Amino acid sequence: MLISRKLWVGLVGLCASSLSYAYPGNFSPDTNFYVGVQGGYANAHYTKSWLLKKSGFNSVGSVKNKGVAGRALLGYDFTKYVGAEAGYLWLSPIKFKNINGTTDKNMQQRIVDVVGKLSLPLGDWFSLYGDAGAGYVMRTHINVSSTAKYDPEHRYVPVAGAGVACWLGYGFNTTLSVNHYFATGNFKATDFAALGLNYKF
Repeated sequence: MLISRKLWVGLVGLCASSLSYAYPGNFSPDTNFYVGVQGGYANAHYTKSWLLKKSGFNSVGSVKNKGVAGRALLGYDFTKYVGAEAGYLWLSPIKFKNINGTTDKNMQQRIVDVVGKLSLPLGDWFSLYGDAGAGYVMRTHINVSSTAKYDPEHRYVPVAGAGVACWLGYGFNTTLSVNHYFATGNFKATDFAALGLNYKF
């Protein structure tokens, strides 16, 4: 996928440039709080058939279920191997075109997640990590008419992911990660690939 290649190039470039100025004293401590932001691309996997299963929806022209996404996060590293993280994921609107031949509607979806993290340091600069936990998905309504509507819904879903981190020095590190929020009930799975920047304090 093109977006993944671009993210990998960005991460390698940031790590390479950091080698020109950083020194061992710049490395972040193994334990402490950190904050960060991630930007990337998400696929919410909603389809025409998903909407047509609901009574009152007879036809859908097309669905746009992919787009830019962002996540804000707060975490804590108990050791250089074990940590925990909480985040808020914003997704681009999911767009259903020409519903019942009359109208277009957008559906918003947001996810609050809490995960545990396991990290494997690879020397002083890099580490691999995996995470797993739960997400709370919040989805807005789709209202075409009194007989064709989806009410707002909320649900807990499992989440798992993996990534690589590169220390930049002075408390900063950059990450390349993928997260999968599992399909549960009538909530479709969500995949999120992102490049991130964290600051440990």
